[in-house]
Amino acid sequence: MNKRISGIRLCLPVILMIMIIAPNPLDAQFEQKLSLNISAGYFNTIGSTGWQEDMYLGTDYYEPTLMPNFKGGPSIYAGIQYNFSRHFSIEFQLGYSFSPGWFFDASDTSDPDAEPVNSLHYEIFADTVNWELLASGENYMDMTNMQMGIAPRYYFGPGNRFNPFIFAGISLNYTSAYFEDLEYEAYQSLGWSVDEFGDPVEPSELINWFDYQVGLGILVGAGVEYALNDSWGLFATASYHFIPLNDASFLNDAKYADYHDFSIHFGARISILKSKEL
Repeated sequence: MNKRISGIRLCLPVILMIMIIAPNPLDAQFEQKLSLNISAGYFNTIGSTGWQEDMYLGTDYYEPTLMPNFKGGPSIYAGIQYNFSRHFSIEFQLGYSFSPGWFFDASDTSDPDAEPVNSLHYEIFADTVNWELLASGENYMDMTNMQMGIAPRYYFGPGNRFNPFIFAGISLNYTSAYFEDLEYEAYQSLGWSVDEFGDPVEPSELINWFDYQVGLGILVGAGVEYALNDSWGLFATASYHFIPLNDASFLNDAKYADYHDFSIHFGARISILKSKEL
């Protein structure tokens, strides 16, 4: 009995390997020509989050850049993929990514006990004597990127259950940032025209950091697809997206930073057109 169990254990890795590398039987008769791809995942902007405003203030004092400090958020893609061969295909895709907020730590980084404070945080005091807190909160900023693009794919293991691939392409993007000046609204609700320091109450310059831009970008990545059957497949991808931004789109040149993001997606492929192999 123990010998039988040991034999089964030895056979399991072999059986599993055969399942992974075995070609789909239906692939021997039909070739997929057109597929619909749908995926969803997570993206996050990356890059240098700050710059040193004044060399005399020391290395612990930084001003934030805009794009790299957006929070991670959801991202969805939908595309039509045409297969020229079992190795090479091209995908026409639409994408939407949304960052629900922005954060840059404005606390004293030289103090190890300091709590992180978003630079969008505000506090309004009655005066500078008693420091009675009248209002506090956080201004709101989000970012949206909508894209359409084209990306060739190269598959390394056509006919196998697991089929790794790489892709690269270009995209046309509409990138926009939205800022809501809640601090200014709080001053207005108090009826103040000057703040507690005697300075005029004016809308924050953040509202004009970046409005929107339409521009080209590049997308590169890799993934793997698992064929459930001849018509359905599941896939996962990891990709990098770069969009050069025009510094003229920024009111404050110091906030300028190109758009970089890294994303992970999980999706499904549905074959909608097949052709008989020759």
